[in-house]
Amino acid sequence: MKRQHFHQRVGFDANGSLVCSASGEFLGLVNGIHQPTKADVRVMLEKLREVLGISVAALAALLGVPRITARRWLNGSRSPSGAAKRLIWILYTSATAPETLADGQNWLSWKR
Repeated sequence: MKRQHFHQRVGFDANGSLVCSASGEFLGLVNGIHQPTKADVRVMLEKLREVLGISVAALAALLGVPRITARRWLNGSRSPSGAAKRLIWILYTSATAPETLADGQNWLSWKR
């Protein structure tokens, strides 16, 4: 098994707030841990459709996928790729809680 090295720094800024920095490899692992589940994705897609008032076909067009793919994600028979999950999360968050997108830490933790 290949050993991976992760670089992390923890400290305090001038205001006394905790500051943490980490390597991209470490952040990638953390990002993977916090990804939404298949059920989370279904909820986000349904809420997105509700908030925007769009059909499954329109949702598919918004996400750039065939209608059958969007339908399968909605019924839980398929799960989107990591990149598609990120796009779904961004669209969902921008429609339901846009202020969340202002904090970079929320992008890593998939804050919902």
